[in-house]
Amino acid sequence: MNVKALKLRFLFSFGDVFHLTLAFLLAYKFTFFSLNISDKYLFLLIIVNLSWLLLGFFFGLFDYERATRFESVLSNLLKAVIVHALITTTLLFSLKSNSFSYDQLYYTFGLSYLILFVWRIFSVFFIKKYRRLGYNYKEIVIVGAAEKSNQLIQFFSNNEHGYKLQAFFYSKPSSQKLNCPCFHIDELEEFCKNNRVEEIYYSDSIYDETLLMNIIKFCDDNMIRLKITPENTFNFIKSIIPKFNKIKESSTEKNDDLIESIEEDKISTSKFNFKNEEAKPTIQNFSSHSTKKEEILKSENDEIKIEIESNKKEEILDEDEIAKGLVKKFGEYDHTLELKNFKPPSIELLNDYDNGGVITINEEELEENKEKIIDTLKNYKIGIDQI
Repeated sequence: MNVKALKLRFLFSFGDVFHLTLAFLLAYKFTFFSLNISDKYLFLLIIVNLSWLLLGFFFGLFDYERATRFESVLSNLLKAVIVHALITTTLLFSLKSNSFSYDQLYYTFGLSYLILFVWRIFSVFFIKKYRRLGYNYKEIVIVGAAEKSNQLIQFFSNNEHGYKLQAFFYSKPSSQKLNCPCFHIDELEEFCKNNRVEEIYYSDSIYDETLLMNIIKFCDDNMIRLKITPENTFNFIKSIIPKFNKIKESSTEKNDDLIESIEEDKISTSKFNFKNEEAKPTIQNFSSHSTKKEEILKSENDEIKIEIESNKKEEILDEDEIAKGLVKKFGEYDHTLELKNFKPPSIELLNDYDNGGVITINEEELEENKEKIIDTLKNYKIGIDQI
């Protein structure tokens, strides 16, 4: 991506996050008359900013092309605002976050969207003004006929789009006067190298294919963008299709010939062809395939003798008898053997908490609970004089 485009994207995204945070702080100040933000409202601020950044990349709010109209910018911004409000409210209800102040939410959404609209209008106006002064522009040239290039010349003459028309190149001279330097097409390559041209707009007819292919190769070698007008693009594709069909037909004919030759090779017989039935090995004592089959059949017809021995009964052991045997052998288990030296604790180890009948109170804990009660009631707009 272009470095200038990355700077604009960072400017819009950072500006949106900054103004959303500013609107959130103002709404919190109007609601609670303080800027001591609690953890749950910080979580809300993070949700608002992250969801807006995701929608900004989805709707292209941070991409401002040179030919983008102001109406499309406002239209995309309005769509993003509606979707952002729906997503945020749906997420809050799904999390069952009813402890948020509704007044604070209304103030946050209202101020955020109002400030975003003002910021976006100001930023677009500032960029156009900056480009009118001659900064942040692209060096371009036009190649084509004078009659077909009038609309392009009028568009690029307006500096607010960020384009600077350097020259016009023609293949055939014309009597029409243009508001830019005009040169022959043979001087295109030298002019582009000397003036650091970034884009070439081709508006000529596609009848001279060699000329167009030379321009394409030159742009590819020098990292210059080539843009062809729509009507010429259609004519270029239309002229290529018949050639492509001819190449396709010739390739299919070659494939058919190749398949036919392979089939003929398969069908043709060799001069060493003979019948498999008459073929016999040259050795004297050979084993034929048929004799092996007969031997296998004879072995299968032989009787198979199977002897079955009588099953021996296994002894079934009783669990009670096993347990009794173990007790007789090792004796009963004594659970006090491992703790034979254990002594129970004495009462003297306990602390005495009776300070003469006086009860002590933790003042810090009381003050902390008091502040929690006051903050909770403030969220519901309930004021307390004293506790």
